[in-house]
Amino acid sequence: MSIVLLAIAFLVIAGVMVEGLQYTAAHPGQPPCGARPVPAPRGTNDQLLVVGICVLTFVLGHLTARWQAGPPQPGRKPELDVDRMRTRGRQGMFVQLAVTIFLAEMATLLAIEIITLSTNHWPITWYVRCAYDAAGWQTSLGGAAITFLSGRWFWLRGPGRVS
Repeated sequence: MSIVLLAIAFLVIAGVMVEGLQYTAAHPGQPPCGARPVPAPRGTNDQLLVVGICVLTFVLGHLTARWQAGPPQPGRKPELDVDRMRTRGRQGMFVQLAVTIFLAEMATLLAIEIITLSTNHWPITWYVRCAYDAAGWQTSLGGAAITFLSGRWFWLRGPGRVS
């Protein structure tokens, strides 16, 4: 079930990205916010509702990260399964790699934000506001998928705890 939810989150993000690329290809040279110097601060959706949904998906990400196999049953002798240990090691390495890439992307985006603010260009936050203004529910859905993944990756259960 956990893998299915991860796949859904990645598909939602991919779908939102494809829609954005399709709009860009269909309207070259036309920003979705028009010629306004600054995008509108409010979109089509209620912003408190969007924030609430993103907080909820972050918590759901945490809860689904805890859906893992528990310890062996009492009275059962734990078996040494080398293949299972290798598989878990590969899975852990994949998660660490994904988190590292995600954090590197966030650091790069923050650097771009600083540079654009200091050179009088549109910062990334204005592009996000513009996307929300042009396609509110798609942007909200993408944000919910990202907070779901963040909840899974940054709120993992600690060692030794059983859910």
